[in-house]
Amino acid sequence: MVEDRDEPTESKLAGLKSKEAEIKKQQADFTSKEKELEEYEKAHPSWNVDNMSTDKHNRTLINKSTPKAEGTSMDLSAYFKEHGDEVKAWGMLSKYEESHKYLKERMYLVCDHLASFLVVWAVDLQVEEKKELMKRVAHQAIVAQYILELAKTLKRDPRSTVDAFFTRIGSAEQQYLDAFQDEYKSLIKRVEARAIARLEEAKAEVAAEEAADREKRLGPGGLDPLEVLEEIPAKMKDAFQTQNTPMLKESFAELSEEEASVVYRKVVDSGLWVPQEGDIPPGGGGDAAEDAADASE
Repeated sequence: MVEDRDEPTESKLAGLKSKEAEIKKQQADFTSKEKELEEYEKAHPSWNVDNMSTDKHNRTLINKSTPKAEGTSMDLSAYFKEHGDEVKAWGMLSKYEESHKYLKERMYLVCDHLASFLVVWAVDLQVEEKKELMKRVAHQAIVAQYILELAKTLKRDPRSTVDAFFTRIGSAEQQYLDAFQDEYKSLIKRVEARAIARLEEAKAEVAAEEAADREKRLGPGGLDPLEVLEEIPAKMKDAFQTQNTPMLKESFAELSEEEASVVYRKVVDSGLWVPQEGDIPPGGGGDAAEDAADASE
């Protein structure tokens, strides 16, 4: 008997793919990004920005200062949702004058989360193979971090150091600019490494999901019906997918006795064919095939 399914196998496969796409989308939500950032911080706790002030030994942890800024009244996920579009707009700027003006008009963006958002977004862009935009965003992440570090050094609200940073970077000595570039290049390498790691994690997760889905699909004999459908003759595959019993009779009748026996065993073990009491396994020859097909109706 052909298994009575509510929809063709191909539709089920499409449903599985749709479910997989939905899972991937959920994995990219703000909560998961916050977790990723926490892991990233643990792996790379230090930012080398020694030349930001006369205190060349003042080194702090990435994104750990706590200025009294509006953004810090939110957790990182809430900040993403509330200010994500504005931060992205700032992250795509390339000129210091434009960046300065944009922040001056939106001081509520200036807090720890600004740099954090940009680091996570840079990784996203690298995963999407948008290399040039990733570099621009990474540059802005360093700008944000320098502002935060300057505020930490001076023990001031970071919003009050925005002007000071852009004034300094606009007329800085070469040593200061070299330090900035070193930090920028270092971040690029870490972003690239994190993107590779994320892709590997995603592949492993998808593979695990596919293995779990396959396990659920296995028939009574341990075979996967989707795999068996690709192994049997095309005409028989169409018959199973369209629930066409006459076509199924024909497809079995066209096989030799040995071939029919092998195929029959596969479709039964995969659950495509659910044999009923009295079923006769199809063999080479119209009568045997027809008898078995009749029993499956």
